Amino acid sequence: MSARLSRTSLAAIVVAPMLVGSLAMSGAAFAAGPCNGGAPTTTETKCLTAVQIPGNPLRSFDISWVNPHRGEYYLGDRSNKGIDVIDTNTLTFKRTIGGFVGVKLNAAGTAVDNNHSGPDGVVSHGRWLYAGDGDSTLKVIDLDAPNASAITQTLPTGGTTRVDEMALTTDGEMLLTANNAEDPPFGNLFAANGDQNFSSVHMISKIVIDPAIVPADAGLSIEQPAWDPTTKRFYVSVPIIANNPKGCNFDGTKGTITCHGGLLVVDPTTVAPGTTVFGAFNPAMTRADRTVLRSDRMTICCWAAPRPTAAATRARWSSMR
Repeated sequence: MSARLSRTSLAAIVVAPMLVGSLAMSGAAFAAGPCNGGAPTTTETKCLTAVQIPGNPLRSFDISWVNPHRGEYYLGDRSNKGIDVIDTNTLTFKRTIGGFVGVKLNAAGTAVDNNHSGPDGVVSHGRWLYAGDGDSTLKVIDLDAPNASAITQTLPTGGTTRVDEMALTTDGEMLLTANNAEDPPFGNLFAANGDQNFSSVHMISKIVIDPAIVPADAGLSIEQPAWDPTTKRFYVSVPIIANNPKGCNFDGTKGTITCHGGLLVVDPTTVAPGTTVFGAFNPAMTRADRTVLRSDRMTICCWAAPRPTAAATRARWSSMR
């Protein structure tokens, strides 16, 4: 099992600003050093040490991940166009696996263009690490291979912007990715490598949401997926959906957003090859005594009345059937 770390902390090393770049040092090993600020001092999260990262200063970075079985921490380091690998036992830098697009700037050249920079999402199982890039590709990395041959596959996902958040099944055999910067956003379900010693990742289906729920040209997105081994489903955050509640405003260019979000629920065993569309709430399918409907392809939508009183929130299940 591995752990995604974008907001949680692994004591000594996971607070990314503490990973210090732009060093004038020789030799391949970069040891831990003193904390230089950046971590909170008034909370239970404490900085134990800082791990020095060679190369460019960390101007832009994204998701990080820990693989406790390998004793490694992975950071999507856009500034150095690669995945930084840190030994979690010795708290030392091991290497950067390159081959990513790196930092891309906006048209004015004044800020990082997150939608086209990479690497982005990172997740791993065993020897295999999966990372999204800013050119809408998924890169499959063999952690047992040297840098020159570590990237074993580069798979297009059908968009023009980054492949961001992602999640693996417990056995590492299914991977769900989110192209959250596309308009409209979409996901992709891949057959992943599991524990095999060769790479054969391939796409099973593109995951799209009915435009009645997530319309185009409104800047809406889908976010972090997570795999639940009990229900054997992926759950994907959808921050804003249209008509939730009816008549709400989902377009930030037309005033304050008043719509609520929902949760996309994906059973990989029912996803159709090619493209799978997830549709709208169907009250005829609702069963109060079940956590999963007869249809496994569905969206959970939450209505609050009045917003944002949590006690008034009612969970509703959306189904495409």
